[in-house]
Amino acid sequence: MSFDIQPDASRRIVQNTIAVVRDLELASKDTQNAIDSAPGAFEHSPQSKTAVLSYLEHFVTGEVNATRNMTSKSTSAANEAINAYRDGDTEMNDEAKRAIASIPTIHFPGEAVK
Repeated sequence: MSFDIQPDASRRIVQNTIAVVRDLELASKDTQNAIDSAPGAFEHSPQSKTAVLSYLEHFVTGEVNATRNMTSKSTSAANEAINAYRDGDTEMNDEAKRAIASIPTIHFPGEAVK
């Protein structure tokens, strides 16, 4: 089994996802604006006003915020994983270089030493 993670490509995906989180923040603000303007829009229909406010507050705002929070946590974890992968790759590379450097050069009789 082989794993080939491309940290730069993975980081771009994380950055694109972070941009979506920003869009969710805007959606949350838009929902709050709708909540703020709903009472005036439904002033002659108190039952509709209550239903709309409840829907906006509990379902729309709640779902947008939950999605935003989950996405933020996921992108943070992915970013940490990419950094850990890159650090591990660097450490293995350094260890391999040290191991190669520790192998003595064998010179055969008559061979020119460089």
